[in-house]
Amino acid sequence: QFVSSLLLVGAALPSGVNVELVGPIASRGFLAWTTKMIQSFGVDATLRGQRACVKRGYGDVPASVRASADWSSMGTWTCLNHLTGGRVRGRNLQRQSGQPDEWLDDALQRMQTPASRTIDVSLIPDQFLNLACLAAMLNGTTRIVGAGNVRVKECDRVAVVTRELCKCGADVTEHDDGLTIRGGAILRGVTVDPEGDHRVAMAFALMGSQVPGIEIAEPDCVSKSYPGFW
Repeated sequence: QFVSSLLLVGAALPSGVNVELVGPIASRGFLAWTTKMIQSFGVDATLRGQRACVKRGYGDVPASVRASADWSSMGTWTCLNHLTGGRVRGRNLQRQSGQPDEWLDDALQRMQTPASRTIDVSLIPDQFLNLACLAAMLNGTTRIVGAGNVRVKECDRVAVVTRELCKCGADVTEHDDGLTIRGGAILRGVTVDPEGDHRVAMAFALMGSQVPGIEIAEPDCVSKSYPGFW
């Protein structure tokens, strides 16, 4: 998000902007998406290796732009479909939009492995919580990796989902970059404290659709990204 902010103002700066990326890049797919959108407004923007560049000035600015809806928010419904065999659909979404969360389907395919599976969420960090709650409701052991940077979102999502899943009776082990969840435990209804984080609330709503008695404290926290969610 910080790098995207710099790129978004680059075309208005006297010398443009050049960003050198040091170390591992968290959520690189979103940076590529930002670059793609800037290009659609006639700006010379590139992302190559560890360098992102935006030149000053604009080219042919389109008269209109069709914005795709949010694949991140669709993630809860996609996981619900996977869990129940349901057919909830998002009619205002675009395929090949460039949004990384379109790739959630690939992770869900791995969730079908009957015994144990490893899911890398480094490309889809906003789906970490949905996948963790889903894993608690499925049989088999799920190791979720690549989630280190979600510790510095609206809350420490790794720690909070571990705490709340354990309250529900799930068998969870926390790691630096994710979780190991041994699914199939008998889950019980509790009051979930999302710590003001919209994605925690929505993920446990997914669980609440299957586990009687789940209640979400601070339900209005979803208004940050999805005010019509409830």
